[in-house]
Amino acid sequence: MVFIALFATALTYGYRGDPMTLALISAARTGNMAALSSIVHSQGRGMINLDPAFVEASAYGRIKAMQFLVARGAHDFTGALVRASLRNQIGAVRHLLDSDAYEIEEADLRLARLAAGGADSTEVEFLLVTRLMRG
Repeated sequence: MVFIALFATALTYGYRGDPMTLALISAARTGNMAALSSIVHSQGRGMINLDPAFVEASAYGRIKAMQFLVARGAHDFTGALVRASLRNQIGAVRHLLDSDAYEIEEADLRLARLAAGGADSTEVEFLLVTRLMRG
């Protein structure tokens, strides 16, 4: 029973409070576009913080969810790049690096490279190192 309580606490760690934000993060994590769209449209623009869901979508490589959230105002590109790097989500990292919607600065690339190296995310670390070398 204690394990279940600890597990439930771990799932919601850092996301206290707003159940709508929790639902949005869960939809982004699983790539459930119908739920994601429904939640965002029910809340309206500016009524809900999309950044935690954007970062979560990048951590699980949900590129369609990432595109949807950016189109509606999500902008924590550094957090998304670092989380995707930590989980070796090379597709999400490539999307973040190659997208015209935003520009990743060199300091953010270095931070993501350190995160990838620390998490043994070899493919992402190699991609980031080569991107840094090209300038």
